[in-house]
Amino acid sequence: MKFGPSARELANGHWREILVAAGIDEDVLDGEHHPCPLCGGTDRFRFDDKDGRGTYFCNGCGAGDGFQLLMKYQCTSSFVEAARFVEGYFKGQSTPIAAPAKPVQQSSAQDDRKRIARKLQKAWAESLPLTAGDPVYRYLTETRKLPIEGLTNCLRLHPGMGYFEKVKVGDGKVGYKKRGTHPVMLAKATAPTAQPVGLHRSYLTQDGKKAPYAKTKKSMKGLGLHGAAIRLYPVTGAVMGVAEGIETSIAGRALTGVPTWATISSTIMEGFEPPAEVKLLVIFVDNDHPDEKGRRAGFYAAQVLKERLEARGIQVILVVPTTVGTDMDDVWQVRTAALTDQSPRVNLYAGTACMRAAQTIAARIERQGVRSTVRSYAPTDGETLPHPQRHAA
Repeated sequence: MKFGPSARELANGHWREILVAAGIDEDVLDGEHHPCPLCGGTDRFRFDDKDGRGTYFCNGCGAGDGFQLLMKYQCTSSFVEAARFVEGYFKGQSTPIAAPAKPVQQSSAQDDRKRIARKLQKAWAESLPLTAGDPVYRYLTETRKLPIEGLTNCLRLHPGMGYFEKVKVGDGKVGYKKRGTHPVMLAKATAPTAQPVGLHRSYLTQDGKKAPYAKTKKSMKGLGLHGAAIRLYPVTGAVMGVAEGIETSIAGRALTGVPTWATISSTIMEGFEPPAEVKLLVIFVDNDHPDEKGRRAGFYAAQVLKERLEARGIQVILVVPTTVGTDMDDVWQVRTAALTDQSPRVNLYAGTACMRAAQTIAARIERQGVRSTVRSYAPTDGETLPHPQRHAA
């Protein structure tokens, strides 16, 4: 007899992040037409996720639900193995499914991973270390006004990458049109095993501004980003931070002194795996506006990560800007020379065991011209207690 929710019940409404964890490119799961992750093509695949079941349709290989997509992508006919992957995902323990003998399909999957790896390696080999005055250096230090001392080599300049936008090409089909070539801030995402698994692109102008498009940040198709991060700073002790964006992570480190890594998105943050030596994780939470379902992605991801790590004995502090729609980069941009009523504000949430660490971090933040309030949360359910403890600067 099995107690607790089934794999289907666990997966319902969460298929997008599960499939990303399995290695499917996040971009093809946005509800639009894309090349099929199973059989290729140009725009034959659409992930519609009806009723949260992970449903999809492909003109080439047919339709199915999330389990069928997961099984085909991982080259297995075993529902039990797919269910184990799903259950492992929610325990933070998901690993690639071992495929049975399927020579043609297995070879195709291996060839696809080799092709992706070659593209990633080629782009990285074409990039250059940051130097004073180059577009990435100017973007970070002049446009964003961020300190970049201590950054690792995971950020580099690609001198020119094509920018493509999806366009309608008739009969409801979608194609891609090149809009220009731009310098790119290229960021390497690394798995917990230390294997590079992806590249994130931020398109810029030559003078260090964002490129003139609605969406200037895109990830190249990778090898599975579950648990991965952009390792912006060396982690040499038991304390580190994590945030979604690159700029947010750099700002978090500048405000607190805590070495911080970027997970690229809230979905990837949910499965983040810190190094084994880390005993205290500071999560810099994006204070997102609610979506159409009332869900706030930044809070949700931080809560999932917090509960998973606390179950393993890792202490967690949440740092949240008080203004809805902002992140720690926004806080950094509007900090004041000295604390005033106009200074931006953040809340820090900590359990009893890490309250003193939270107060130390709050003191550092206040020295940067940001007001900070330390609050307690109930460690069993993450609810904040009603009585804030004001930090004395």
